[in-house]
Amino acid sequence: MKDWFKVFGSSFFSDKNAEKAAQYGFASVVLAILLSFAFFLFGFMAADVVPFSTHYENAAGYKEFVRNAFSDDGLNIEISGNKALCDKKVNTYTDETDNEKYSIGGYDLIIDTRDSDLLTECYQVAVKDGDEIDYAEYIKLSSKEKEKYTVKTIYTDKELELTPEKTVEHESYLDRISTEGSDPFNSEAAAAYKALKEKDLSQEDYRKEVYYLYVEYYFTNIESVLMSAKAPVLCDYYYLDYVLNGKENYLYFFDDICIGSFKTDNNIPSSFVGYYKGCANGKITVDSAGNIIKDVFYGSVGYSVSSYFTSAIQMAPGYILIPVLIGLILFLVCKASKKRFGQRFSDCYKIVNSFVWITALLTGLLTFVLAFFVFARKLYLFMPLVFAVILIVRTAVFYITRNIEERDFSEQSEQTDTQESVL
Repeated sequence: MKDWFKVFGSSFFSDKNAEKAAQYGFASVVLAILLSFAFFLFGFMAADVVPFSTHYENAAGYKEFVRNAFSDDGLNIEISGNKALCDKKVNTYTDETDNEKYSIGGYDLIIDTRDSDLLTECYQVAVKDGDEIDYAEYIKLSSKEKEKYTVKTIYTDKELELTPEKTVEHESYLDRISTEGSDPFNSEAAAAYKALKEKDLSQEDYRKEVYYLYVEYYFTNIESVLMSAKAPVLCDYYYLDYVLNGKENYLYFFDDICIGSFKTDNNIPSSFVGYYKGCANGKITVDSAGNIIKDVFYGSVGYSVSSYFTSAIQMAPGYILIPVLIGLILFLVCKASKKRFGQRFSDCYKIVNSFVWITALLTGLLTFVLAFFVFARKLYLFMPLVFAVILIVRTAVFYITRNIEERDFSEQSEQTDTQESVL
């Protein structure tokens, strides 16, 4: 066991020990794969997390933008009970006054701390070849004509008021599709509407439930990013129109989450998203704004562990298959050149695999260091390539040194044979 540990731990630094790796079973192979997974996981995680504070401090333009926003005495944002509270709504994308006041250096600001699950107004339109028609007109078309159109949902940030008049409108539609012989008739909707009317609900809850049924059976494939929502809510508008719409350089403050994107003075992009769980209660000031952003980021790292775990698994084909391929190449080269070593594929693979866990460690460390100078998410894509390059170089060194030793051994043997023949 002592010899096994010695070979496993030092093969990357010793060709002699690396050659001995062929003598052992595949336990070292499995352990090397597990260690590679860990080094890829923690290497990328550290690269994505640790440099954030440095990047923020080196983003003078973004810090000026943040300071400008929180230097406004009329903008009172307070953290209380893991929630952000503000009596003012800001959107520099849609409000010209907000844009002039808060948009600095190409950065945009959104502040809307209303409940993210607040019901908001929405509507749908149908589009064909760039032409748009109302949804009410679309549903009157034949099935064949509908196939030519694409239905598009328009989300808004305007709070939905379920007035008695709106509820009557919703009930009217549900009554129509629940009546047998009507066009259209929906038996599923009829059963759901009947069950609803039999429930003992408050007037407010009844109006909401009627609206939920109306949304489900009137609109076409309307969804919400909030899993628990039965109809479009406030977060749908912001997430679909802004957060998930490829925008850059911004700061968004919502009720339960803060999202931002910026570039450092060296043009390194950085982004963050997090909850207010790690933030101290109180008003956000010019001096505390930067710390709030850092606290939001670092306080939410735990929620992202699963995504880093998934990323490490996605890279598994790299640190599992690359050694197999390099081992095969080493075997073919040794076989073709008729070397004394490497005449079996399993031996070559075990030798190459003996370099794997140190290679993965170096890959993780290099990724972490480079993350201070390059966007970490881009480095992630190159981790398997870096791993492959290091492993190829180390395997090449092994082949060259073993080849030299074998050649020297052959020359010495020839000299010895010649001397013996002379004698």
